[in-house]
This record gives sequence, structure tokens and C-alpha cells, in this order.
Amino acid sequence: MNKVPKIIILFVVGMITISCSNPVNQYTTTHVKELAQSDLFGVLPESGQPVLVYENANEINGEYLELATVRIQEVSDENCADKITEQLKKEAKDLGGNGILLINKTKNEDGNKITQEMKAIAVYVFDQLPVNDQLAIL
Repeated sequence: MNKVPKIIILFVVGMITISCSNPVNQYTTTHVKELAQSDLFGVLPESGQPVLVYENANEINGEYLELATVRIQEVSDENCADKITEQLKKEAKDLGGNGILLINKTKNEDGNKITQEMKAIAVYVFDQLPVNDQLAIL
């Protein structure tokens, strides 16, 4: 007889805990559309530098090659712009790029759900190549 009230109390406490918790609903969608031939990605020299973020094309010094467009959409309970930017940088690096050129940023709030989308072009900026101190002797 003593076990039945304990089970009921545990059940009630569990129901209260579940109803008070706020689950985090989150999912990410990534779309990549290549602009350059994919066999080019393997021959681009690695710069070894972090992937830079450019707000517009005027910020890029010198010439650059557009590798692919990358669009990431995330639905979450919180603002995740920094997380999306990091994902864009990772995609650009995976493609052999050393920069991303942001094209579009959108944010929609629907109740406690926030949908954010960023679209960027993964670029390879030639002026970011490391300069070696030693000259090649032919």
C-alpha cells in the first residue's frame, strides 16, 4: 500500500517537470551549388589562414574566384547568426575557399521559433596566399 502513493508522487513530479521544461527545437538545412568545376577545388593552394567573412565585394582586395553558393537555414529557439556564420566558413573551407562573401541574411520570428537564413558565396581570394620568404632557384 505504501508503494502506490510513492509511484503516484513520482508520476506527478515527472509530469510537472516535463510540462515546465522548454524543449529546444532546432534543425539546420544546408544547400551548396557549385559555381566552379569541382576538380578545381583540389588544386587550389591552402592558405593556412582562417576563412574571412566579407560583407560586400568591395571589401575583397584583388582578384578572387567564386567556388560555390552556400545557403544555410536554421530553425531554433534562439538567435544563431554566429553559429550559421561558422557553418558557412566550414563549408567554404571544405570547398577549398579562404573566404565567404555574404549575399543575404534573413531572420523571422514566429512565437518562440526563430528561423534564420544566410546565403554566401564561397570564394578563393588570391591576395590571401602566404608569401614565402625564400625564392625558388631555377
